[in-house]
Amino acid sequence: MPVHRIKHEPPVIQPIQAVTLPPAQHLHLSNGLPVIAVGHDKHALLRIEAVVRAGRPYETRPVASSATERMLVEGAAGRPASDINEALDYLGAEVYSRVQLDVSGLVLKVLPAFADQALPFMADMLMKPDFIQHELDRMVAAQVQRLQIELTQADTIGYRRLSELIFGAQHWYGYNSMPVHYQALTRQDLLAHHTRLFMPANMCLVVAGRIDAPVLESLEQAFGTVPYGQPAPVPIPTPVPTLKTGLLEELEQPDNKQASLWMGRVLFDRNHPDYPGVFLLNMLLGGYFGSRLMTAIREKSGLTYSISSNIDMMWQAGCWYISAEVNRKKRKAVVEEVHRQMRLLQQELIGPAELEMLKRYVLGSMLGMVDGALAVADVYKLLWVEEVPVAHFDTLIAVTQSDQTNLCACRT
Repeated sequence: MPVHRIKHEPPVIQPIQAVTLPPAQHLHLSNGLPVIAVGHDKHALLRIEAVVRAGRPYETRPVASSATERMLVEGAAGRPASDINEALDYLGAEVYSRVQLDVSGLVLKVLPAFADQALPFMADMLMKPDFIQHELDRMVAAQVQRLQIELTQADTIGYRRLSELIFGAQHWYGYNSMPVHYQALTRQDLLAHHTRLFMPANMCLVVAGRIDAPVLESLEQAFGTVPYGQPAPVPIPTPVPTLKTGLLEELEQPDNKQASLWMGRVLFDRNHPDYPGVFLLNMLLGGYFGSRLMTAIREKSGLTYSISSNIDMMWQAGCWYISAEVNRKKRKAVVEEVHRQMRLLQQELIGPAELEMLKRYVLGSMLGMVDGALAVADVYKLLWVEEVPVAHFDTLIAVTQSDQTNLCACRT
């Protein structure tokens, strides 16, 4: 039996030389419906996502978009959800919804050989939902119960209040869904939302996996005959309020021993020229485990188990925020240290070793974004939803690799 020598030195860590977004095919069905196809012959799975501009920006009633999204899978074209699910199970396929702020839609996962049989179910669920009243009542009851539980949790309350302060209670990114919103919905509200928005003029199909001629033909048969319609007018957002600097608001929860701390502000969208720099600075400040906030507030001071800074990017805006669970008595010390770390970023250049670690972490994370057809398709979907050019990805990589990254800290 051979004896293997134990290595006493770890392998050399090689720098990442390049991160490239693989190309996608941009096609159109005969009715004009755009298709983004990310093919990979070695993928046995096929994922087809229908993305519809029917999210919060297009609502005429609160929570109409999320309620419509949830009801898509509850029966369509006169067939109850149980029959549809049984047929999909027989094919080894599944269809599910993704509730998002800006868009709605459905996802189908299926083997390519059964795409022709599964796609008609997906098309019916997307274009011909029944909005059955007893299913609507059940969905409303489930959402009311979910909210009643979540509204007892300090972190949920904190994030909801922060987003309301940042965007305003009337803004589509700022209003908070409440039980009364779901309870006020009617079947007619969902029908009106669906009829106005669910059409190829507001849609895109994002396909990933093994894409061959039969798959494209199946897409054409399922969606190519749907009337194109008219694109919905781009909504005009409610103006974002001007926040007073240093605003402090405390929400009392006597039963919670810890305080949920939230700090934040409004940001621009992903197309803004400063986005790559702010993205990197946020990562340095609190975007990963080796960040400054984690080092200073968790590891050195022991004031929290976890603290992070985050950027949420949406179609027409963004927000930046810091969150942490802290001891009530230590809240002031945490806030002061956060402010100190932010001042250091404004006043001092980032050291070479720290900057190199940041670059390697970010580039390594971006490698995951291009690892396989499904991940690449998610990138192209994001670019379509937020109306960002493909060159944005390359710009983000170039800024990360640049030796001038420190200029971001000086400008912010």
